Amino acid sequence: MKKVVNFFVVALLVASISMFSCKKDEPSPVVKTGKISGYVYSKKGTKLGAVKVFIQDNPSYSTYSNKDGYFNFSAPLGVHKLVIQSGNGHIFMTVINVNVIENQTLTLPSQQTILNQVGSLAYITGAYDKIQTIIIDSLGYTATQLQISSLDSLSSFSSYQAIFLNCGKSGMLDSLKYANLSTYVSNCGSIYASDWSVEYLTGDGNYKNNFVRTKSTNFNFSPKQTNTCTPKIGGFILDSLLCTMKVGQSGIIDSIDVVSPALQTLLGKTKMTIHYDLGAWEVIQQLGPQFTVLLQDNNIATNYGPLAVLMHYGGSCTVGGNVLYTTFHNEPQSGVSPDVQKILQYFILNL
Repeated sequence: MKKVVNFFVVALLVASISMFSCKKDEPSPVVKTGKISGYVYSKKGTKLGAVKVFIQDNPSYSTYSNKDGYFNFSAPLGVHKLVIQSGNGHIFMTVINVNVIENQTLTLPSQQTILNQVGSLAYITGAYDKIQTIIIDSLGYTATQLQISSLDSLSSFSSYQAIFLNCGKSGMLDSLKYANLSTYVSNCGSIYASDWSVEYLTGDGNYKNNFVRTKSTNFNFSPKQTNTCTPKIGGFILDSLLCTMKVGQSGIIDSIDVVSPALQTLLGKTKMTIHYDLGAWEVIQQLGPQFTVLLQDNNIATNYGPLAVLMHYGGSCTVGGNVLYTTFHNEPQSGVSPDVQKILQYFILNL
């Protein structure tokens, strides 16, 4: 009797294993798809690269627009919400309804694929920089002008999702302004700063003599140093994390490494050229591991190191809280190259 019971138990186990084996080997149902294509545009009609496009209820179906702003990807059949966004979508995002049909490509018209501004931007003017011309004139978005004195009151600028600080400020900074900027970024606002506007980040206690800037301004400055610089008074970012000196030479730097994968997609290449038409631009001497390098000069002749860097300052922020610093900017004297124009547009859209 015991043998009969044991045999019965074994038979059940074998049958169970067979059933589970059959279930495991069953193929997953094939998801039928169609395609969605189009171009991403700014409000002004500029084609935008490296912008994410995805199905809202199934984000695994996604892609990025290429260097020409074009996208084409597969999506499940039926009616869905299509999301077009840069960065985390808290400043620029568009959502539209699409109906995907099997074995067909839905080509979206340009009026549906405009990247809309959903957050607010602000800027402070400078002597050598006009990033607002790219925001407003080139891309067609809006930005509010602030004064340096606006930084005395956190409530006067805390409602903006990003603030752009142009090179060559016209007023002095102090501990209250630095503290407000620190709180602003900790509370998930973002800052873009270029060249001399690093003083908003690290202090303006150094080089207080307001000499006239020309292409030969820096001939009296000492050569580029490594891992050392004179500490600047003020700021809210430690000099051990970011430290710069006005020792950059005017001229063209070729074969700059495009380190950021997103910028590689944007430009469609891994090398680029930047023209520094004024001397005494800020060269990064020290950079903490909290920063991510986006562009880097590794040329033997120049070897300026990082040229554009990004840090997520707002530790608890899921969106925003970024500090983006570039050693180059939008010079009104000579304009910028198409590659630099694209990169500046990307920085604006992805803070």
